[in-house]
Amino acid sequence: MWLNPTGRDSAVRFDVAVDRTPSRVAALGVAYDNDMVGRLWVGVANRGLFGSDFTGGVTGAFGKYRQELTVGVERQQAAVLSTVMPFRVRLRVANEDVRRLVIVGSDLLELPAINTNEAILTLGLGSTLERFQWDLAAVGHSWLEPGRGRTVAGGVYARLRRPLDSENDVVRIETWVTNEYVQGALALAQAWSFGDFEVRPHVFVGYGRSLPAQRWFTLGGWDGFPGFRTGENRGEHTLVTSIAFRQKLTSLVRLRLDLDAGAISFGSGFLDRQPLPIDAYAGTWYYGGRIGIEARTPIGPIVVQEGRNSDGRRQLFVRIGRWF
Repeated sequence: MWLNPTGRDSAVRFDVAVDRTPSRVAALGVAYDNDMVGRLWVGVANRGLFGSDFTGGVTGAFGKYRQELTVGVERQQAAVLSTVMPFRVRLRVANEDVRRLVIVGSDLLELPAINTNEAILTLGLGSTLERFQWDLAAVGHSWLEPGRGRTVAGGVYARLRRPLDSENDVVRIETWVTNEYVQGALALAQAWSFGDFEVRPHVFVGYGRSLPAQRWFTLGGWDGFPGFRTGENRGEHTLVTSIAFRQKLTSLVRLRLDLDAGAISFGSGFLDRQPLPIDAYAGTWYYGGRIGIEARTPIGPIVVQEGRNSDGRRQLFVRIGRWF
């Protein structure tokens, strides 16, 4: 909306002009990580599909370890009191090389990756209101992984979230219940600012049973864990707590300190300590921290930090953009 003000002194006139959003849009996103390498995202959408109130879209995300394509059609909820049912259907196909990073003695080894492919069809309802978002859908999931063969599962998916900002949710609850596996996650976050100083605590809890290899949790998620490479410490259960401190140095650059504690495990017991096949234990609690700088730029945040953990490991963390 353009107001086009005119006039002199205390008299002001507005000649309001409205530019309607194009029905067809396209977007591009990129991110770089010194451990996960680069990732590219592309998407196109057509609002008012075939003259209706449905939106159709296609998105693709491509990286070294995972490539996926999603096709969807949805009918959005236009307002809080809208009587239009927010219906959506989506099909996602993906291929992923699941990394296997292990410690032998004091050396980090990367074993041959587990190649998996999958197709997930969801059909259900969802809302994308700014302050409150939810999804409820029936799910069909087919995947192939070595040693398990082709598996087909059916069930339900539910998600409830309240966004905090572009980085975190105040609360996010997500669950998958199928005849082959069960997975649930809870994330909590908050942010407080004191002038140029900011504090952001975060908690993540994940639980799974009989999960496909590509759905296992990793310690710290996409952001990894101080001192470890992203993708280390994979399992069906996890609990991670972290707190980030940011101090503004300039209008673009901030000093950032992250403190983390977490554990990951698999099997029937949640975070039970048990030996792994190679020189390690599931259910081990790790503690660590990262310190460095963070810059806010037009292409997204740029983070450079040095990390160290209670296992004596050190790892440089460099990321450009938001990972996806």
